[in-house]
Amino acid sequence: MEKINAMFFSPTHTTEQIILQIAERMRDELSLQIEKTSLTKPAAREKTYLFGRNDILILGLPVYSGRIPPVTENVIRHIKGDNTPAVIIALYGNRDYDDALLEIHDILTAQGFGIIAAAAFIGEHSFSRKLAANRPDGQDMIAASEFATQISEKIRSKILD
Repeated sequence: MEKINAMFFSPTHTTEQIILQIAERMRDELSLQIEKTSLTKPAAREKTYLFGRNDILILGLPVYSGRIPPVTENVIRHIKGDNTPAVIIALYGNRDYDDALLEIHDILTAQGFGIIAAAAFIGEHSFSRKLAANRPDGQDMIAASEFATQISEKIRSKILD
């Protein structure tokens, strides 16, 4: 493995917080570089992104009404892998993430990625600051770090096998 690619669509910055927490812990555990890419601004969503076998993609998207945001579907189709390991994250406002992880999984798998881990985290709801207020919080960040440690162990064991 050569590089961790932390990508996210995060208008309220909550998805970004979780993705960077995971990426930074994996960086520390695997001694890899991080490349951060925000897909939030339209210019970033117009590019094509290519990743190889020695990259790790961590992709995080918010969930709106149980689905990934429609604006991100086309963006994901411009992310191409070559049997690239990927970690997918859904961040939802404490209602439900329904099939969001499955949507991300299916699109990325068709684009050449192998999903090695997936998780859903709670973040402050984008329409109401009362729902999941102040999330992700310290406990959420600890959970994200523990998740990253598990992923790092999985990657190390595959490299050593």
